[in-house]
Amino acid sequence: MIRYAMPEDKPQLRALWDICFPGDDKFADYFFAQLYQDAQALLFVLDDGTISSMLHLLPYTIVREGVIHKATYIYGVGTHPACRRQGQSRLLIDQAFFEVHLRGNAFAFLIPQEPWLFDFYQQFGFQTVFHHHTFTVGDSALHFAKPATVSDIPDLSQRYEQHHRGQTYVARTGEQWQQILQEATVMTLPDGYLIRSGDRILEAYGTECGCQMTDVPYGMVRVIKAGIWGQTLSITDPMCPWNNNEGTLSHTPQSLATYLFSNPYMNLMHD
Repeated sequence: MIRYAMPEDKPQLRALWDICFPGDDKFADYFFAQLYQDAQALLFVLDDGTISSMLHLLPYTIVREGVIHKATYIYGVGTHPACRRQGQSRLLIDQAFFEVHLRGNAFAFLIPQEPWLFDFYQQFGFQTVFHHHTFTVGDSALHFAKPATVSDIPDLSQRYEQHHRGQTYVARTGEQWQQILQEATVMTLPDGYLIRSGDRILEAYGTECGCQMTDVPYGMVRVIKAGIWGQTLSITDPMCPWNNNEGTLSHTPQSLATYLFSNPYMNLMHD
Protein backbone atom coordinates (compact mmCIF):
# COMPACT_ATOMS: atom_id res chain seq x y z
CA MET A 1 0.00 0.00 0.00
CA ILE A 2 0.95 3.65 -0.36
CA ARG A 3 0.84 5.97 2.65
CA TYR A 4 2.64 8.84 4.31
CA ALA A 5 5.35 8.13 6.85
CA MET A 6 4.77 7.88 10.57
CA PRO A 7 7.32 8.72 13.31
CA GLU A 8 8.19 5.07 13.85
CA ASP A 9 9.13 4.72 10.14
CA LYS A 10 12.14 7.03 10.36
CA PRO A 11 14.83 4.41 11.23
CA GLN A 12 13.66 2.12 8.43
CA LEU A 13 13.55 5.07 6.01
CA ARG A 14 17.11 6.05 6.91
CA ALA A 15 18.25 2.47 6.27
CA LEU A 16 16.49 2.47 2.88
CA TRP A 17 18.12 5.83 2.06
CA ASP A 18 21.59 4.40 2.78
CA ILE A 19 20.87 1.48 0.44
CA CYS A 20 19.50 3.63 -2.38
CA PHE A 21 21.99 6.50 -2.02
CA PRO A 22 25.19 5.06 -0.55
CA GLY A 23 28.38 6.97 0.18
CA ASP A 24 27.19 10.23 1.72
CA ASP A 25 26.43 9.62 5.37
CA LYS A 26 27.11 13.24 6.30
CA PHE A 27 24.39 14.57 4.01
CA ALA A 28 21.98 11.79 5.02
CA ASP A 29 22.47 12.78 8.67
CA TYR A 30 21.75 16.39 7.74
CA PHE A 31 18.70 15.53 5.63
CA PHE A 32 16.99 13.45 8.30
CA ALA A 33 17.85 15.96 11.04
CA GLN A 34 16.95 19.18 9.19
CA LEU A 35 14.80 18.55 6.11
CA TYR A 36 12.87 15.33 6.67
CA GLN A 37 9.21 15.44 7.73
CA ASP A 38 6.81 12.52 8.07
CA ALA A 39 4.06 14.44 6.25
CA GLN A 40 6.33 14.90 3.22
CA ALA A 41 7.50 11.27 2.87
CA LEU A 42 5.33 9.12 0.62
CA LEU A 43 5.97 5.39 1.01
CA PHE A 44 5.24 2.08 -0.67
CA VAL A 45 4.81 -0.47 2.13
CA LEU A 46 4.71 -4.24 1.67
CA ASP A 47 2.20 -6.47 3.46
CA ASP A 48 4.75 -7.34 6.13
CA GLY A 49 5.34 -3.66 6.96
CA THR A 50 8.61 -3.34 5.05
CA ILE A 51 9.11 0.03 3.36
CA SER A 52 10.28 -0.86 -0.14
CA SER A 53 10.03 2.50 -1.98
CA MET A 54 9.94 6.17 -1.03
CA LEU A 55 9.89 9.72 -2.28
CA HIS A 56 9.76 13.07 -0.53
CA LEU A 57 7.53 16.05 -1.37
CA LEU A 58 9.40 19.22 -0.40
CA PRO A 59 7.47 22.52 -0.63
CA TYR A 60 8.84 25.34 -2.79
CA THR A 61 7.52 28.28 -4.78
CA ILE A 62 8.18 29.19 -8.40
CA VAL A 63 7.96 32.81 -9.59
CA ARG A 64 6.75 33.29 -13.16
CA GLU A 65 6.18 36.76 -14.61
CA GLY A 66 6.15 38.14 -11.07
CA VAL A 67 3.44 35.75 -9.89
CA ILE A 68 4.21 33.24 -7.12
CA HIS A 69 3.04 29.65 -7.67
CA LYS A 70 3.23 26.86 -5.12
CA ALA A 71 5.32 23.91 -6.27
CA THR A 72 6.69 20.63 -4.95
CA TYR A 73 10.20 19.28 -5.29
CA ILE A 74 9.95 15.49 -5.67
CA TYR A 75 13.12 14.33 -3.98
CA GLY A 76 14.88 11.15 -2.94
CA VAL A 77 12.93 8.73 -5.13
CA GLY A 78 14.31 5.31 -4.25
CA THR A 79 13.37 1.62 -4.28
CA HIS A 80 15.08 -1.25 -2.51
CA PRO A 81 17.10 -3.28 -5.06
CA ALA A 82 15.09 -6.42 -4.29
CA CYS A 83 11.85 -4.64 -5.25
CA ARG A 84 12.93 -2.80 -8.39
CA ARG A 85 11.27 -3.30 -11.79
CA GLN A 86 7.94 -4.01 -10.10
CA GLY A 87 6.34 -0.64 -10.86
CA GLN A 88 6.48 0.70 -7.31
CA SER A 89 8.12 4.02 -8.26
CA ARG A 90 5.54 4.50 -11.00
CA LEU A 91 2.71 4.04 -8.50
CA LEU A 92 4.37 6.41 -6.04
CA ILE A 93 4.86 9.11 -8.67
CA ASP A 94 1.26 8.74 -9.83
CA GLN A 95 0.08 9.16 -6.23
CA ALA A 96 2.52 12.05 -5.73
CA PHE A 97 0.87 13.96 -8.60
CA PHE A 98 -2.51 13.57 -6.91
CA GLU A 99 -1.08 14.71 -3.57
CA VAL A 100 0.52 17.77 -5.19
CA HIS A 101 -2.81 18.51 -6.87
CA LEU A 102 -4.63 18.28 -3.52
CA ARG A 103 -2.15 20.76 -2.05
CA GLY A 104 -3.13 23.24 -4.76
CA ASN A 105 0.33 23.29 -6.33
CA ALA A 106 0.81 24.33 -9.93
CA PHE A 107 4.05 22.42 -10.59
CA ALA A 108 6.16 19.49 -9.51
CA PHE A 109 9.86 19.43 -10.30
CA LEU A 110 12.80 17.11 -9.77
CA ILE A 111 16.52 16.81 -10.48
CA PRO A 112 17.53 13.47 -12.04
CA GLN A 113 20.83 12.18 -10.63
CA GLU A 114 21.75 10.09 -13.69
CA PRO A 115 21.48 10.97 -17.41
CA TRP A 116 19.23 8.00 -18.19
CA LEU A 117 16.67 9.22 -15.63
CA PHE A 118 15.72 12.17 -17.84
CA ASP A 119 14.13 9.74 -20.30
CA PHE A 120 12.59 7.76 -17.42
CA TYR A 121 10.82 10.78 -15.94
CA GLN A 122 9.72 12.17 -19.31
CA GLN A 123 7.22 9.32 -19.60
CA PHE A 124 5.44 10.82 -16.55
CA GLY A 125 4.99 14.19 -18.26
CA PHE A 126 8.16 15.84 -16.93
CA GLN A 127 10.08 18.11 -19.29
CA THR A 128 13.70 19.28 -19.02
CA VAL A 129 13.58 23.07 -18.67
CA PHE A 130 16.44 23.82 -16.25
CA HIS A 131 20.09 23.58 -17.29
CA HIS A 132 23.38 23.88 -15.46
CA HIS A 133 25.02 27.31 -15.18
CA THR A 134 28.70 28.17 -14.84
CA PHE A 135 29.75 31.05 -12.58
CA THR A 136 32.98 33.05 -12.41
CA VAL A 137 34.18 35.61 -9.85
CA GLY A 138 36.91 38.23 -10.37
CA ASP A 139 40.00 38.11 -8.18
CA SER A 140 39.43 41.58 -6.73
CA ALA A 141 35.91 40.63 -5.65
CA LEU A 142 37.25 37.47 -3.99
CA HIS A 143 39.72 39.64 -2.08
CA PHE A 144 36.83 41.38 -0.32
CA ALA A 145 34.68 38.27 0.19
CA LYS A 146 33.48 37.70 3.76
CA PRO A 147 31.62 34.75 5.32
CA ALA A 148 27.86 35.29 5.31
CA THR A 149 25.76 34.81 8.44
CA VAL A 150 22.05 34.53 9.18
CA SER A 151 21.91 38.32 9.48
CA ASP A 152 22.88 38.58 5.80
CA ILE A 153 19.88 36.55 4.60
CA PRO A 154 17.60 39.55 3.82
CA ASP A 155 20.30 41.08 1.61
CA LEU A 156 21.13 37.73 -0.02
CA SER A 157 17.46 37.16 -0.77
CA GLN A 158 16.99 40.65 -2.20
CA ARG A 159 19.99 40.32 -4.51
CA TYR A 160 18.85 36.87 -5.67
CA GLU A 161 15.36 38.14 -6.50
CA GLN A 162 16.65 41.30 -8.19
CA HIS A 163 18.95 39.29 -10.43
CA HIS A 164 16.17 36.96 -11.57
CA ARG A 165 13.44 39.56 -11.93
CA GLY A 166 11.66 38.90 -15.23
CA GLN A 167 12.76 35.25 -15.28
CA THR A 168 10.93 32.14 -14.19
CA TYR A 169 12.82 30.95 -11.13
CA VAL A 170 12.57 28.89 -7.96
CA ALA A 171 12.15 31.27 -5.03
CA ARG A 172 13.90 30.88 -1.67
CA THR A 173 12.42 31.42 1.75
CA GLY A 174 14.43 32.59 4.75
CA GLU A 175 14.42 29.01 6.03
CA GLN A 176 15.79 27.74 2.72
CA TRP A 177 18.55 30.35 2.84
CA GLN A 178 19.44 29.06 6.31
CA GLN A 179 19.66 25.56 4.83
CA ILE A 180 22.02 26.86 2.14
CA LEU A 181 24.20 28.42 4.83
CA GLN A 182 24.47 24.99 6.43
CA GLU A 183 25.01 23.03 3.23
CA ALA A 184 27.54 25.24 1.45
CA THR A 185 29.97 28.13 1.95
CA VAL A 186 28.26 31.48 1.39
CA MET A 187 30.37 34.64 1.04
CA THR A 188 29.26 38.25 0.73
CA LEU A 189 30.90 40.41 -1.95
CA PRO A 190 31.04 44.24 -2.13
CA ASP A 191 27.95 44.24 -4.35
CA GLY A 192 26.79 40.62 -4.37
CA TYR A 193 27.50 37.17 -3.00
CA LEU A 194 28.87 33.78 -3.94
CA ILE A 195 28.04 30.23 -2.89
CA ARG A 196 30.67 27.53 -3.21
CA SER A 197 31.25 23.90 -2.33
CA GLY A 198 34.98 23.28 -2.03
CA ASP A 199 36.58 24.88 -5.09
CA ARG A 200 33.36 24.77 -7.15
CA ILE A 201 31.33 27.97 -7.39
CA LEU A 202 27.65 27.06 -7.25
CA GLU A 203 26.26 30.57 -7.62
CA ALA A 204 27.68 34.11 -7.80
CA TYR A 205 26.19 37.53 -8.51
CA GLY A 206 27.82 40.97 -8.63
CA THR A 207 29.55 43.31 -11.08
CA GLU A 208 32.65 41.11 -11.16
CA CYS A 209 30.70 37.87 -11.49
CA GLY A 210 29.81 36.04 -14.67
CA CYS A 211 27.00 33.57 -15.31
CA GLN A 212 26.41 31.47 -18.41
CA MET A 213 23.84 28.76 -19.02
CA THR A 214 25.19 25.51 -20.46
CA ASP A 215 23.40 22.89 -22.54
CA VAL A 216 23.79 20.29 -19.77
CA PRO A 217 20.34 19.26 -18.42
CA TYR A 218 19.73 19.91 -14.73
CA GLY A 219 16.07 19.81 -13.71
CA MET A 220 12.64 18.82 -15.01
CA VAL A 221 9.16 20.28 -14.47
CA ARG A 222 5.73 18.69 -14.53
CA VAL A 223 2.64 20.91 -14.91
CA ILE A 224 0.11 19.79 -12.29
CA LYS A 225 -2.54 22.50 -12.81
CA ALA A 226 -2.88 23.40 -16.48
CA GLY A 227 -6.10 25.35 -16.05
CA ILE A 228 -4.68 28.33 -14.13
CA TRP A 229 -3.08 30.10 -17.09
CA GLY A 230 -6.06 32.12 -18.22
CA GLN A 231 -6.05 30.74 -21.73
CA THR A 232 -7.96 28.01 -23.51
CA LEU A 233 -5.78 24.93 -23.66
CA SER A 234 -6.31 21.69 -25.46
CA ILE A 235 -4.44 19.12 -23.43
CA THR A 236 -4.70 15.36 -22.95
CA ASP A 237 -3.12 14.22 -19.71
CA PRO A 238 -3.67 10.57 -18.75
CA MET A 239 -1.77 10.85 -15.44
CA CYS A 240 -3.45 14.08 -14.27
CA PRO A 241 -6.99 13.79 -15.69
CA TRP A 242 -8.08 17.06 -14.03
CA ASN A 243 -5.90 18.79 -16.66
CA ASN A 244 -7.85 17.37 -19.59
CA ASN A 245 -9.56 20.07 -21.63
CA GLU A 246 -10.58 20.87 -25.19
CA GLY A 247 -9.55 24.27 -26.44
CA THR A 248 -7.72 26.22 -29.10
CA LEU A 249 -4.08 25.88 -27.94
CA SER A 250 -2.89 22.30 -28.22
CA HIS A 251 -0.30 21.07 -25.73
CA THR A 252 1.08 17.94 -24.16
CA PRO A 253 2.24 18.18 -20.53
CA GLN A 254 5.82 18.38 -21.83
CA SER A 255 5.20 21.09 -24.44
CA LEU A 256 3.19 23.14 -21.94
CA ALA A 257 6.15 23.06 -19.53
CA THR A 258 8.45 24.28 -22.30
CA TYR A 259 6.01 27.05 -23.16
CA LEU A 260 5.65 28.23 -19.55
CA PHE A 261 9.33 27.99 -18.61
CA SER A 262 11.23 30.34 -20.88
CA ASN A 263 14.77 31.14 -19.68
CA PRO A 264 14.18 29.64 -16.20
CA TYR A 265 16.62 29.36 -13.30
CA MET A 266 16.93 26.86 -10.47
CA ASN A 267 19.81 26.00 -8.18
CA LEU A 268 19.13 23.80 -5.17
CA MET A 269 22.01 23.04 -2.86
CA HIS A 270 20.63 19.69 -1.65
CA ASP A 271 20.30 18.19 -5.14
